[in-house]
Amino acid sequence: SRSKIPATLAEVTSIARAIEVLDTMGLTSDEREVYEARLKWLRDEEMAILTAHNRGVEKGLAEGLAAGRAEGRAEGIAEGEARGRAEGLAEALKRLTDAGVPEEQAKQMLGIE
Repeated sequence: SRSKIPATLAEVTSIARAIEVLDTMGLTSDEREVYEARLKWLRDEEMAILTAHNRGVEKGLAEGLAAGRAEGRAEGIAEGEARGRAEGLAEALKRLTDAGVPEEQAKQMLGIE
């Protein structure tokens, strides 16, 4: 019985399992049936919890990836728009100065500081 061995030995998985097997050897068939039903229930519960945990992790990853993609798209669009505006203003400034408009006046016209 587990209660008759030192606590340090009871913590060792293989020893604890061996004691459990020895304890079940002395059970009657009815007691063994109850024991095995309880053991099956415990294993089923453990598997249900593990399955729920894994589903939660998968769902969390999927939601995180979706949110990350959406945020990345929004940042990419904003960055692209800013870059496009900057390139457009630079091109307009070049055209105006090439046409003879003084640079400071061209910047004022374009709203560039």
